[in-house]
Amino acid sequence: MKSIVNKAIISALVAFLLFNSIEISWIYYLIVFLVVFILVSTNFALSKNHSLYYSILTINFAVFIVYCTIILVKEGSITQNRLDQLCFIIVLVILSIISYLVFMSGMTREKKKNSKLNLISKREKDLSLLLSYLENFEIIGLNGRWGTGKSFIINALKERIKDKYEFIEIDLMTCNLNEMQPTLIRAFEEVMYKNKILPKYANKMKNNIESTSFFSKIQDLTNLIFLNSNSKSEILHEFQNELKKLDKKILVIYEDIDRISNKDVIQEIFSISEKISNENIKIIYQYDEMVIEKLGFKADYLEKYIPFKINLTELHFWEVLQFVMKEIDESILSIKDFNFLRYQDHRFNVLQEFFGFKGEFVVNVEFTPIRKVKQMISELLMTLKMKKDLYTNHKETIISFYILKHLYSEAYKKLDIRQSLLETLKFKVDDKKYTIIQLIQLFKENHITSEKLKEIFIDTENQENYGILKLFDYEIINHENIKDEDQLSERLEKVKHANEKIDRIIWHLLYEGKSIFTDFEFAVKKFSEDVLSKPVVEQKKAFQDFWNYFYYSDKIVLDNTSIFKFGTSNFLELFKCFKVANIDNDIQIKLIDYYFNNTNNEFNLEVIKCMNYCPLHTTKEYLRILNHLNSLQVVGNLSKKEEFAVFLNKYIHSLTSLGYIHSYKYFYDIKDFLNNSDYILLKFRDLLKDLEKVKLRHQKFGILTTIEDLDVIIIFIEKVTEILKCTKEVKIENRPFVNTEFRSRKINQEEFNRLKLLIEIEDPNRIEEIKASYEEEKINFYEADELLKVEEHRFKKQKKLPL
Repeated sequence: MKSIVNKAIISALVAFLLFNSIEISWIYYLIVFLVVFILVSTNFALSKNHSLYYSILTINFAVFIVYCTIILVKEGSITQNRLDQLCFIIVLVILSIISYLVFMSGMTREKKKNSKLNLISKREKDLSLLLSYLENFEIIGLNGRWGTGKSFIINALKERIKDKYEFIEIDLMTCNLNEMQPTLIRAFEEVMYKNKILPKYANKMKNNIESTSFFSKIQDLTNLIFLNSNSKSEILHEFQNELKKLDKKILVIYEDIDRISNKDVIQEIFSISEKISNENIKIIYQYDEMVIEKLGFKADYLEKYIPFKINLTELHFWEVLQFVMKEIDESILSIKDFNFLRYQDHRFNVLQEFFGFKGEFVVNVEFTPIRKVKQMISELLMTLKMKKDLYTNHKETIISFYILKHLYSEAYKKLDIRQSLLETLKFKVDDKKYTIIQLIQLFKENHITSEKLKEIFIDTENQENYGILKLFDYEIINHENIKDEDQLSERLEKVKHANEKIDRIIWHLLYEGKSIFTDFEFAVKKFSEDVLSKPVVEQKKAFQDFWNYFYYSDKIVLDNTSIFKFGTSNFLELFKCFKVANIDNDIQIKLIDYYFNNTNNEFNLEVIKCMNYCPLHTTKEYLRILNHLNSLQVVGNLSKKEEFAVFLNKYIHSLTSLGYIHSYKYFYDIKDFLNNSDYILLKFRDLLKDLEKVKLRHQKFGILTTIEDLDVIIIFIEKVTEILKCTKEVKIENRPFVNTEFRSRKINQEEFNRLKLLIEIEDPNRIEEIKASYEEEKINFYEADELLKVEEHRFKKQKKLPL
């Protein structure tokens, strides 16, 4: 308030002299007034420069009042004409509007300033203890590790006692230690000026400090305190009496005292603070006792100068995390995203699975400084916001990365963009080091015993390395647990892709320029963008460019290795990529169309292999493939090919998973019967008969869409039968084939029940409703067929026909 009054008085005086010396019209006054406010508002935001706007308003109101008064005295009226009146109104309105905006901004700032700081419950207890100590003792030590919240609790303390204390904060990291004495005295002076007290003896104390040397200044002040000089003692005494004139006590807060490397400086600070402290001047030191002791201070020495110490309560990681996450948008990051940290024992169980260990080693995230957790969350949020589309499905890996970066800095240094963590992290065995995969192999070959393994994992670094692999949840396949070679081959491919994805994310977070995409994902992404997105007439050339890119591009610049290999089918590798990368179904269908439009018209082994990689998640994809296959020419009998057995199992049993017919009643695994062609042909004839019966039922009710789908399936079964009957045998190629997985689809129960009710109440549009639901994919074929069976049964019962 004092500074505002001073500005108003000085501004009014300058304006009085100016306007009495120079005659200024209202129009010129308005122009200068507008220019000033336009310049200020353009260059300085009100929300961030409240004090500046307050000062400008004060000056302008003072100048405005003086100007109006001088004109009124000279002319007898403030305005002389309509133009003057307009200028007067404009200035007054603008001043009023800006005053209102500044006032509202000030209210908002005051609310934020006065809002109570939220504290973790343990910190609230620490604060209550600190308040009690401050009430009873003169010098207090606040001990806690870096980042544990010492500054935060001091801010909360200041908020609680601001009506009783004036604060002097000495940041020893930014303070010039050579000027600390005058700096401290000036701080006391400012407090006194603020409270309208003229600091007479503070100036005399400053005059006693004449040397420019820090140590000599310290010595001067200590002499002032210790020597029997009546004049100096009197100055100190009177200075303390001056401070008693204050309505409030003074709290001196020393920050980061443990970060001063010079032991002598700390000793002198302790000595000075001890002498100036009294019931009106309290001292708080913030420090880490362990660091102070490393500087050479013994416990008994510290106890002399910091007789009353409070240890900040250690906070568990989950306490801090829950506190920090309160204000975070859960759509980006939520506390649930961290739950995997609680269940690390259930992932990457290599010790149990391969070595027979009973226990596991995890990265423990327990007592963690608040500041570190806040910094971790801030960087984590920034990363997720910047690349939400890339990282949303991989939050565990992102979180694990930042846990290492912020909470385990030594472990973080082990991350290397040149190789996978599975290769980077090695385990010490005597004088050698091995990767976890090498350890597994050595154990299998009996080069390492169980007792030796226990000895290996007593080493804390080996435990940490294992914990990091567990944290990122890498996968290692135990071949002995998967007997089927085809299933093993497919599983190994998926695990390889999953582990590479973890590595790619780590590399990309370490260096922005590294590709985040696995080799498979990169190939799929590029093929989709560069080939499938092009018009059909341009796709052939686009594919050639795509092929050249992978074979002839600089691998260093590319940062992804080619998934294509000489001597293998390009399309086969593409279909493999699309399956492993789990691509969108519409893109998958585009790949299928492109393949059949750019290959020969033969139903051969390569077609079988490629189609085995199609996931068949939807009816649309399944029928699209069957349509293409039905147009192909049979070139030979494929029944002796294992790939063909996989193909038949996949595509025949998809009739069940997609809801057309129960296929397992004909055979479960066709591999068991391929050598018996008569039996297989008999089963396919049975299948055709049942499909024809279903088709007849749908024809009866006139549902054309389902009939068209059935026609496609019937033609496909006939095509398979033609292959099985073919006398020309296709040459056997000893190449690996792919095992596939089957999926079942959930019945659309609500829609099914709705349609069934329409049948029961004999709704006249029930058949049309069933037809529309099927076409809109609200029900599948199986559900449509079941509804028609219900309708057929109702019809026969009504007509008293045999059921």
